[in-house]
Amino acid sequence: MVTKLGNIFGMNREEMAPLVSTSTIIAEEKECNTLRVLWMSNVKTLEYLLGISFYVIVLCTLGAWMTGLQGNFSREELLLFTGFMFIGIIVSPLVRAAVGICCKNQMNATSVSVPFMLIFSFVPMLSSSMKE
Repeated sequence: MVTKLGNIFGMNREEMAPLVSTSTIIAEEKECNTLRVLWMSNVKTLEYLLGISFYVIVLCTLGAWMTGLQGNFSREELLLFTGFMFIGIIVSPLVRAAVGICCKNQMNATSVSVPFMLIFSFVPMLSSSMKE
């Protein structure tokens, strides 16, 4: 049986760490004007997003898998848990990229990321703790 603690910890890992890391990377490159240089050198947007998001996606998926192993999930539950976490990790770079592009510097990106982390992390956590 999937433990509630594993779900809550997994949801928080999925949204908090990747949101800050990717948006901060984009804001830093925008602040140092390297983002402009990359776009002028014919780097496509998809290539850039995949390049900065790849390691975050891999590490967060491994973290979700390890959380499932520590939660003593069955094989089916582990695959389901990791699959849903992977979908969330893949979808969230769009939000992270938008935050990073809209911010002027790294400090601003971190501050703007906090409300998104609260919405994407704590709303599901609170709803899972409510009784039906």
